[in-house]
Amino acid sequence: MFKKEMGKRIKEVYNKMGICFPRSVGNPYQAFVTNFHSFLRFAEENDGKAPVYISANSYHTFTFKKDPRNPFRKAPKNILLERLFFDIDEGTFKEKIESIRRMSKFLIKKKIAFFIIHTGGKGFHLHILLEPTLYDITLLRDSDGEILEDRENDLKTMVATVQNYFSRFITIDPTCVGDVRRLLRAPFFLYSRDGVETGRRSMPLLVKDIKKLTENNMEILQRGTFTLPKSVNYKKYNLFELFRLLKIKDIKKYAITPRTPKEKIDEEELEISDITRTFVEIVRYKYPGVYNELLSVNPDHMARYVMASVFYNLYGYNIELFEKIYVEMGTNVGYVDISNKDRRIQQVRYIFGKGADVPGYKKIKRWGLCIECGRCS
Repeated sequence: MFKKEMGKRIKEVYNKMGICFPRSVGNPYQAFVTNFHSFLRFAEENDGKAPVYISANSYHTFTFKKDPRNPFRKAPKNILLERLFFDIDEGTFKEKIESIRRMSKFLIKKKIAFFIIHTGGKGFHLHILLEPTLYDITLLRDSDGEILEDRENDLKTMVATVQNYFSRFITIDPTCVGDVRRLLRAPFFLYSRDGVETGRRSMPLLVKDIKKLTENNMEILQRGTFTLPKSVNYKKYNLFELFRLLKIKDIKKYAITPRTPKEKIDEEELEISDITRTFVEIVRYKYPGVYNELLSVNPDHMARYVMASVFYNLYGYNIELFEKIYVEMGTNVGYVDISNKDRRIQQVRYIFGKGADVPGYKKIKRWGLCIECGRCS
């Protein structure tokens, strides 16, 4: 099993790898985690029992799908594009190593930030680190339901164009081309597939090891090292800069532009009153004691904390949307007070900034916010 004391070192390496949160995880069923602590808890529960997958990129904010079967089903609204991901598992082991050598040589020559992961099985993952850039991936429709703009598909096309450029060096798994939501094996966790374990972990591959790596000496990858190659410190480009650097033509045909972190509600989303109603229902169903406290004129501080942490785990870092919901709860719905806006936003920034988990039922009970409904027994 994975040792908890390794968590701090893994977090440091993940930061160097550009892995930030919120992110989706899976084994293989997907869920969202909002911070490294939540991810580590998920990984500890599954390491050695099931594959530990993590998304290639992170998400900034979330919205709810209009799904009558599951009104609480959330989906990413924005994606923070951090990397180009290449799954190298085609051909013989020798062919895979040769392609990695060619690709590494080119990236080192261009001083493009990258690193390579050995999956623990027979394949390799190559990551080209990008300058983290936020993109809106919502689907715009008109009043008749016709698609006006598929922003995620535009982004996928742009990513696939850059990935296909590198097909001259490596044989790319076609299923990962353009897939900005791709799940991949999380570094440092045990490899397993179809219930079969190799006993090896997914580990970084140093550039110097590429020259001497063969199918018979793969144990050099299992040294337990947390060292990353110097190539992770090379320059990080955004997609448009890579287009220019690699001299890829037709850059002007891509109309998609990065989005700023500041949020606004798009026309295809639920109206703010519907979002507020959905959020209140989630709090009422999962945390009825907190819900009752929010009915008071001046709710308990810890009830507000639980409400903010629930919001963060649903929607991500979206202070503007939180403020809209909070104000509507205090005016139209009849919950909470809405005075002292500056102080409230300051506290919410702090809670969101540390990626707060929703407190467990035992802690909520200790705070006096439990109505003994039996849900947590």
